[in-house]
Amino acid sequence: MAFHSVQIFSLPLNGKSVKTSTLKGNYQYDYHPQKSGSPFNPNIEWDNFMINAKNALLGVALIMILAFSGMATAETHVIKTIGPAFNPMVVFAEPGDTISWTNMSAHDTRSGNGLIPEGAEPWQSQMGQNFNITLKEEGIYLYECSPHIGLGMTGAIVVGEPKNLTELEERVKSAHGAVQRAFRKAKQAIKARQ
Repeated sequence: MAFHSVQIFSLPLNGKSVKTSTLKGNYQYDYHPQKSGSPFNPNIEWDNFMINAKNALLGVALIMILAFSGMATAETHVIKTIGPAFNPMVVFAEPGDTISWTNMSAHDTRSGNGLIPEGAEPWQSQMGQNFNITLKEEGIYLYECSPHIGLGMTGAIVVGEPKNLTELEERVKSAHGAVQRAFRKAKQAIKARQ
């Protein structure tokens, strides 16, 4: 009587192969050590998978921490118009902070021509509209309300270090008296913070 052995499956288990075969209806389990040089070593493959999975999770976590830490540190500074004045007149912010003008029913805000840091984007809001801008370049930004500059409606924003202080000293000399006043107030506020 001949016995026939038929392999049903082969499964890796702890560096050994588990072969299941049928012998006269009885199940026989044969354990064979993993041969060296085999292209598949389940322990090594599993370890590599776990290392890659951990690295991927750490990478995602790091990206999320950096993204949320940037969001958490950026602030919004509110400048409210009260009559023909911006309040506060001088605001200190950090690069990436947002400046928000509110109560702008009869006002606008625009950056002074040549009176913002080099590389900064000038702005002009719509008349009667609240306005937000995120400032990224360090330095002093001088701004005004176009229809009310004659009433002294100007302001200054100091973002980070006042890197353009020296060049503004010259440029402000030819500006409107209200802009000169805002610049003087900004210099006084900078000195008071030192």
